Amino acid sequence: MSIIMGTLGSIVYDFTNVFPNAKVMIRGTGIARTRLYQMHINRFWPQLESLFLIYGLRNERWESLKQGRNYDAFLGYRRIIIQ
Repeated sequence: MSIIMGTLGSIVYDFTNVFPNAKVMIRGTGIARTRLYQMHINRFWPQLESLFLIYGLRNERWESLKQGRNYDAFLGYRRIIIQ
């Protein structure tokens, strides 16, 4: 499972390198799969937070992702880095 999640992360990273203004939504095919995505997002939060703004769908509303809350889907996009 870690290989699959790593591949998904690499795809999102590469895609947003090519399309930096794109928004990427991730939702599992069921509650368990969505929870699995959330566990991996939490596991790699320090690395993700520096590159992406990530929101979670909760009660049909998007909010800034907060650890310890369960979400129905995730939405992320690249942070703008000014050099």
